[in-house]
Amino acid sequence: MGLLTRTNDRAVTKRQAVAEPAPDDFTKVTVKFSPKTVDALISAAKLVHLNKTDTINRAVQLYEFVLSAVNGSDDGVLIVERDGKQERIKFL
Repeated sequence: MGLLTRTNDRAVTKRQAVAEPAPDDFTKVTVKFSPKTVDALISAAKLVHLNKTDTINRAVQLYEFVLSAVNGSDDGVLIVERDGKQERIKFL
């Protein structure tokens, strides 16, 4: 995956978009996931070589980043791959 780009063309890398919290800043949360979501979580964790907790942390932060990027904008989010290929994703 290449760069994540906000619609105002401010580009940030995946690492910049998903900041790591300090070790003592954690809150325990209990959630129920559907079997499909559990499968996606396990698959995502394997892809990025992280445990499920870290994968969920990153997913929630990325979701917030995407929502703030498209908030009030009809342009969506532009994804630019390393090879220069571009794809715009719009959320309705």
